[in-house]
Amino acid sequence: MLNEKEIKHFKLILKKENCRLESNIKFFKSKGTDLDEACLEEQKRQENALSENKETIIKLDKMLREISN
Repeated sequence: MLNEKEIKHFKLILKKENCRLESNIKFFKSKGTDLDEACLEEQKRQENALSENKETIIKLDKMLREISN
């Protein structure tokens, strides 16, 4: 089990990663239909990673609440 400091640190890392992913996704979407297949696949991969990170942050928040109680 992670301690409170480790959880907060991991959340910070995920939030920074999410900012990077969101920026990349916005870039891909700004290009619209000009993207080749590889770029479209990368956009999907990054969208999936962003979704997984958000789910992990929710789980970490739950762990923090459990530690606090």
